[in-house]
Amino acid sequence: MNSNTKQFIYDIQQRKNNYMENVLKAIQHPKKEQSEQVIQNIVEKMDMMISLVTTYMAIESESMKELKELQEEIIHAQAYIQKRKFEETQR
Repeated sequence: MNSNTKQFIYDIQQRKNNYMENVLKAIQHPKKEQSEQVIQNIVEKMDMMISLVTTYMAIESESMKELKELQEEIIHAQAYIQKRKFEETQR
């Protein structure tokens, strides 16, 4: 795997981790309308991240395994966010 791909994966993982932190803060925010908007924006940004990784896979075939794992991480994080959002709306 070349250094550009390593950096790309690292950057996307960091962004995903930051989004997860922001979601957890938003879930606990007292103003539900604002927190729902923040969460929805993050879910949309994660959709873009998934597309970006998919595009990168088409360019960088050598690192397909690592990129697929990254994509799966994002998909699982997004599913977790949506599950938590649903749970919070049920309260």
